[in-house]
Amino acid sequence: MLITGYNYPACPQIRYSWNLYLDASFIYWQPVQENMEIVFSSKTPPPILNGMMVNMDFDYKPGFKLGIGSYFDYDHWDLYAEYTWFHCNQNQSVKVLPNGELYSIWQHPTAQSYLTNDHENWNLKIDIGDLDLGRWGYVGKNFIIRPFFGTRAAWIRQNAKIISTLGPTFVSSVVTVKYHSWGLGAKTGVDTEWKIASGFKALGRAEADLLVTNYSGLSFDSILPFSPVDNIKIKQKNITVVKPHLDLQLGLGWSTYLDCNNWHLDFSATYEFQVFFNQNMFRHFQDHVMTGNSRLPNGNLYIQGLNLSTKLDF
Repeated sequence: MLITGYNYPACPQIRYSWNLYLDASFIYWQPVQENMEIVFSSKTPPPILNGMMVNMDFDYKPGFKLGIGSYFDYDHWDLYAEYTWFHCNQNQSVKVLPNGELYSIWQHPTAQSYLTNDHENWNLKIDIGDLDLGRWGYVGKNFIIRPFFGTRAAWIRQNAKIISTLGPTFVSSVVTVKYHSWGLGAKTGVDTEWKIASGFKALGRAEADLLVTNYSGLSFDSILPFSPVDNIKIKQKNITVVKPHLDLQLGLGWSTYLDCNNWHLDFSATYEFQVFFNQNMFRHFQDHVMTGNSRLPNGNLYIQGLNLSTKLDF
């Protein structure tokens, strides 16, 4: 019997417990994706170019998480399921500078010398489902750790619409790119708590997962209002790859028992960092002479932001 090697369980000690807990989180995240630049804005006309790349204006947007868990009598393990919802729109607009030029990253080369302003709308939808098995246990008197493993499913849909105004008639040219993806794979990680005093604690969480990811509906659609009309439509069938995802959270929390230990209430505020590697699958058209010349620039999707959570054990 290795009694001294057994980590004492650290799950809340509730009277008449149902061994269940619920939690909910308000999230306020900023998504940032590589290779989303809208135009190169030059202060001077060719052949001398002097300017800067204009990126998307990545703003913080709200979302939520909902979770439910259950503690087991056997060895005090717990099973936890969580759903994350984060849908948002991002926008950026650029006008040509006096005596300058705009060079769109997305537009057909024929339209480049006619740009007067450019507008990009990026729509991002992320839905994540997690199921993991873990165990809270003491390591010393004030340090608590919960190693866990499980599975993750992620649905990510993206589309971008770039509307360019072309002179001298100021007609609009529209580029639309989009794709859908779903991923399923294994995850592992660790939750930690450092007890401070009076119910206050410092929190940390790190996890990693590998998702078998399928991309579908990859398309590039460009409509040029020239005469004759010059349209480009590029589609690609499904792509299946394995891609990693990392998640790190740091923050503070406070917890207390209620009604003579019949309930346990927990509040926390953490700041989260995530990276979905090579998530950008928007196709870019490159050449109107070499037919069909296009590329997938790829690029990581980074997410950071605030999580405000409450948890009830009963």
